[in-house]
Amino acid sequence: MSKKDYKSRNSKLRERRQGSSTYTFDSATGAAPIFESYEKRARSESLRYALGAMQEVDQLYTQVSIKTGERVKNQLVTGLERRGEAADIRFQGSLPLNIHIRRYSDVDLLVLPGSFLIYDCIGPLATTYRPSPLDRVDVVKKLRSDCYDVLSNAFREVDVDNSGAKCIAMSGGSLARKVDVVPALWYDTIEYQRTRAVEDRRVEVLDLPRGTLDGNYPFKYMARVDKKDHDTMGGVKKAIRLLKTLKYDAETPVDLSSFDIASIVWNMPDVSLRYPVYLETAIIVGALNFLSLLVADRVYAESLFVADGTRKIIRSNKDFEGLKALRDELVDLTESIASELKPYDYDAVQNSKRILLESQIH
Repeated sequence: MSKKDYKSRNSKLRERRQGSSTYTFDSATGAAPIFESYEKRARSESLRYALGAMQEVDQLYTQVSIKTGERVKNQLVTGLERRGEAADIRFQGSLPLNIHIRRYSDVDLLVLPGSFLIYDCIGPLATTYRPSPLDRVDVVKKLRSDCYDVLSNAFREVDVDNSGAKCIAMSGGSLARKVDVVPALWYDTIEYQRTRAVEDRRVEVLDLPRGTLDGNYPFKYMARVDKKDHDTMGGVKKAIRLLKTLKYDAETPVDLSSFDIASIVWNMPDVSLRYPVYLETAIIVGALNFLSLLVADRVYAESLFVADGTRKIIRSNKDFEGLKALRDELVDLTESIASELKPYDYDAVQNSKRILLESQIH
């Protein structure tokens, strides 16, 4: 028997996706639908939970998040221009990738100065850049200070919190969503100078307390996840949403970030994720098989890189324990779905993977 209460989890899932169990109201969208399409595809609590966890959040709610981000972005552009500063402001993270799992999804905005960047001095276009005597850390510190001043003046009823290590956090007041504003610099790598593709352009984020810059490739990450999702007919993002939901609802803490979870799925074989809508339960089996492989072979698990290639996914015992906890969540979900689909099959748990692989859910 399953140890998880999927009826309770369905209530939590619905609350995250829609709001109250009867109806919800958003000033920008009006009343939400009482039932989503996935809820009509299954009577089993565990199957309904799995199907719902894989689906994207309704676009009405996603658009509210995007519009909120655009509103903050426009105020930043205008306010910085008044100070004689140009800025390149872009969305990053789960929202633009459409792998968020809550209707009230937070918004991440990168803010990069338009007149200052870092470049690799041995790149093929290095001679086309003009060197600057300015200190790179000081440039981002000033940008952050200016962003804080602009936002504090533009959003007087909003809580604009400048105490975070890497971002200015905005919430409440007239904002329908939380917004994190992340000051950073472009780093034009050798590869970017060769390809001019944004995914090859590194971003250096200011860590304010340490006074250092931390590099990553947010647009490479997004491009790689998008490509693999296309190659798997949407299977990648369904699996990412499922695993993020399991982490969110797990009784045992799953100490893996959303970025780590997405990167685990990105490392999965395409064949484990490429299924039509009516065979979505097979994606659960694909994810379970891959996580079981990683748990059984720690050396292999520790060899896998995150999707932007900047570091390993599993770097500590805590990470590995998180991986095991996530695998255990998938085991319970798989066995519960099989038992509910085949209530009179005494071997349903033993044959759970086969049952999910063969089940057609219309």
